[in-house]
Amino acid sequence: MVKDSYQNIANGLTNDVLLAISAGLSILGCTLILTTYMCYKEIRTVSRHIVVCISISDIITTASNLSAIFISPEIDSETDEIDNISCTVQSFVGTSAVLWSFLWTMVLAMYLYLDLVKENKTLGKRLIWPWSHLICWIAPLGINMVALFLHKLGNSGDRNTAGWCWISVFVDNYGDAKLWMLVDGKGIELLTYVVIVILYSRMKLWSIRQIKIPKQNEGSHLLQRNSLDAARYTDKKIILIPILFVLLRIWGTIRFFMLLRTETLAFKGDITVFETALLYLQTIGDNLQGAINCILFCCMTPVVRKRINKSVTSMRRQRFHLYDHLDSTSDTSSRIYQPID
Repeated sequence: MVKDSYQNIANGLTNDVLLAISAGLSILGCTLILTTYMCYKEIRTVSRHIVVCISISDIITTASNLSAIFISPEIDSETDEIDNISCTVQSFVGTSAVLWSFLWTMVLAMYLYLDLVKENKTLGKRLIWPWSHLICWIAPLGINMVALFLHKLGNSGDRNTAGWCWISVFVDNYGDAKLWMLVDGKGIELLTYVVIVILYSRMKLWSIRQIKIPKQNEGSHLLQRNSLDAARYTDKKIILIPILFVLLRIWGTIRFFMLLRTETLAFKGDITVFETALLYLQTIGDNLQGAINCILFCCMTPVVRKRINKSVTSMRRQRFHLYDHLDSTSDTSSRIYQPID
């Protein structure tokens, strides 16, 4: 057994380092996604537009969680209440951003399903604008405005967070706090799990059928090979997206279900090695989504990868040409001003 409290672990040096590293990687990954979208017009597809919206949400989420390192809310020993504006603001911003990310992740799953399986791009585009933008951006803000008005946002003693603020349990009864944790975060997260598992499973079956079709037909070999390669590539991307999303977010969900079994929540308490490990995994997973999306949608996407390599190669050539020009200029100057013996 490890004799320590959730807050001591969540605000300890180890967790702060894990938070800083995972958040930093996520911010870099999201920045690369946004940069490639702005620089390369040929990749500005509808699906990439959704990924950009997810990346904006992830940047705000990780930046908000990272700022929690510098927030140390003080607890009133008599009332166990926290009066810390910084913690409330961080909770509002971070919770809104993570809900944006969940909703846009569901939209991505729905769009890919409509595009690949139903082959209805028109309906998919209508799904994005204006309805997805209105719902995905405004709904989380509305939920958190209500939570803010009812004084539900604050510090929960890191029983279901890993160093950042979320739902306060010191302004009302514990059961009410659990309900708000479900409404303002975990409920939408669980819905996201269900949606992406169902839709990506359907897309997986579609991909399997696409792979089997070329084997049954003896027509154009080139067309069969192209279809087979495209289906296999789609198959890899389809299976990775939901698996990685769940693997990243599942640790906080496990902690939430463990929290539902408790009757009271206090800042002090003994936690086990397993619970400590879950907290560290949540710190990494909740803040690493941007980096994983960068790997999926930049590094594993041939068009984007080729464009990045081409840009890097061009920059290197320009630098070498500049160095050659400077060297030639230096040689010329030395010949001109060389003293005569």
